[in-house]
Amino acid sequence: MKKILLIVILFLLLVGGAAGIFLRMHPLSPLKKEVVYIALAGPVSGVEKAAGKAMVRGAELYLDRLRKEGGEPQGKKIELLVFDDKNNEETARKVATEIALQKKALLVLGHDYSSTSIAAGEIYKRNEICAITGSAAAEAVTSDNEWYFRIIPGNVSQISFIANYIRKELQQTSVAVIFDKDSYGSSLAEYFEATAKKLGIDIKGKWGVDSSDGNTDALLKNIADKIADEPGVLFFALYFPEAAKMTRLLKDRGGKHVIIGTDSLSDSSFIEALKKYPEEQQKPGYYSDGILTVSPLLIEVADKEAYIFGQDFIRTYKEEPSWTAGCYYDAMHVAVEAVKKAEIQGKGHILSDRRKIREALRGFYNHENAVRGISGSLYFNAYGNVSRPPFMGFYEKQILFPDFVQYQPVPEGDQVEDIFRKALEGEVILSDGKLMIQTRVVYAGIYINEISNLDVIRSSYTADFYLWFRYRGDFDETRIEFLNAVNPVDPGKPFIDKTDEKNITFRAFRIKADFKDDFDFHAYPFDRHHLRIKIRHAEMKKEQLIYVADVLGLPEASKMLEKPGLKDAEDWQLGELDFYQNTVEKVSALGNPQFFDTHHTISYSRFNAAIPIERKGLGFVVRAFLPVSIMMALICGILCLAPAERLGISLSGLAAVLTVNTLFHLKLFSDLPVAYISALEYAHLAVCLLSVISAVVVLLKYASHRKRERFTMPEQGGPGAEPSAKHIKKNGGET
Repeated sequence: MKKILLIVILFLLLVGGAAGIFLRMHPLSPLKKEVVYIALAGPVSGVEKAAGKAMVRGAELYLDRLRKEGGEPQGKKIELLVFDDKNNEETARKVATEIALQKKALLVLGHDYSSTSIAAGEIYKRNEICAITGSAAAEAVTSDNEWYFRIIPGNVSQISFIANYIRKELQQTSVAVIFDKDSYGSSLAEYFEATAKKLGIDIKGKWGVDSSDGNTDALLKNIADKIADEPGVLFFALYFPEAAKMTRLLKDRGGKHVIIGTDSLSDSSFIEALKKYPEEQQKPGYYSDGILTVSPLLIEVADKEAYIFGQDFIRTYKEEPSWTAGCYYDAMHVAVEAVKKAEIQGKGHILSDRRKIREALRGFYNHENAVRGISGSLYFNAYGNVSRPPFMGFYEKQILFPDFVQYQPVPEGDQVEDIFRKALEGEVILSDGKLMIQTRVVYAGIYINEISNLDVIRSSYTADFYLWFRYRGDFDETRIEFLNAVNPVDPGKPFIDKTDEKNITFRAFRIKADFKDDFDFHAYPFDRHHLRIKIRHAEMKKEQLIYVADVLGLPEASKMLEKPGLKDAEDWQLGELDFYQNTVEKVSALGNPQFFDTHHTISYSRFNAAIPIERKGLGFVVRAFLPVSIMMALICGILCLAPAERLGISLSGLAAVLTVNTLFHLKLFSDLPVAYISALEYAHLAVCLLSVISAVVVLLKYASHRKRERFTMPEQGGPGAEPSAKHIKKNGGET
């Protein structure tokens, strides 16, 4: 018997080993994935290596998330190949040639600068390989190259947006321009001057700086001396080192200018350059406060996915993400979606696969088939450029915050009422050939004072909290809806209501109301929930109103804040409060016949506050699993200790366990009003299954015992055996 068992075990080991080798090595194995390479080219080393690091981190973070969620293309594994171009044109050409001739990478992410992108783009175009940049804004990158794509607004979009902002929002009719003389700065200055004249803005001064010249400091000082005593709007078309130097020179001379710049000022490198000065170190914001700049991405006004990206980035890299990191996260997202859509053939078909990638990218051409990135809906126009405007931000204490006024595209098919009046008042602008509507940014904050009447099973609770808003101009708080409130909530009159010299209003309310949410009990009794308060405006859509979590307002609000408390819930404890904005969408025609047969989506900005609750210690968990543990112990006792011949006792014990387990399971089922199975229910199902299996084992043991008994009793003359004839004769009995 033992020899047979040993042979069976050896056979199974040989079969398992052969199967493992097959799954590991055979090209048709489901476990063997073909590697798909995506290249990234940027300044990994050198003076501007921080930008390269941000590019790599953003792309890798998306790949990490993709692998965790199992979202890679079927049968494919995506790997990133990183190349260092040092932000140098000649090096960029060499890198592009290497990427193209290696015939490994399907497409390229990068380059960082417009100059390096244009230089490398010639190579990519000649070798028919696509590139996606998340940072190069010059129009020439994509205009003459059908193999290059851009997921950030280009220079024309930025300039048109800035010029309209100066004229409509700042209401200024004159501006001075300081620009870099290279292709980047001079093209920006040229676009700006042409757009400004169309809008009636006078260019009162224009100075060029050559950043490649070692004598820029003297030239910048000369410019600062000329304009220090002439307050007004200054437009910077400069790289961040020169912009930082110019900002310091003007501030030190007492200049009172409104500085507004392109996305080079919104990069973290600009603030890092200012931080080198003692004044900025001693008082954060000494030089940077009030500077306006456009940015391709501001996480605060983007959707919840951007918020999650920011949290993941901080958790992984222990620092705040720059817009460059976010945009290359999106670039990798677009690249992966293109790989999925292209249905590439794989090894040996690199040239045809690269062409398929281009067709896939061209397939993202409108809102319906766009890639939903953290910076918005990503789709390309005929020139390979993304169709969305930048965001406007201002610096406060070295942090870039969204400005109180943004402009967003009017949704396709929507009509703007009273468009001429709104155009005159600056509520509607024409930017880069698109109609844009003014979007109000309202900073909002919620602080929970106390949670009471917590009913976890019914997912309900009472919240006593402060709600405050900070905004410029007018805002009607009475039209706020509390989406998960049990009954309509009236905020009442504010107990703080004041407006500062910048026309920024701060209003605070104290509210107590009942709320209900959908708690997740999959992990019960290890469950952890979030108590949420969700608000949105009843009428204003997202293109009209966006909420932003108010960090700057916290010092003002801190005067009224108390430590959050949890009342009458001894088994639970509160965590740290968090708040964010996201977008909610509804499909509705709004009674417009134009949308009756279409998928017309209406978007609203929703502000969310969430405070987690979790169980204190393991007391509740132990109590919840105690019946299961006892029943498991009883089953083990029956299997191990009950004699095989005591079939009735064993089966009765298992039946009792099964009955008690069913009662506990039914009680749990009635207590948790959910349609899915919780962790504790799985434990009860395991008891049920183990009881059935144990019953089978007990029956087999009993059958084995009876068989052995029948085999051994005649020879041993055990109780119940009939006496043999030989035995009777020996004792003088009858046969």
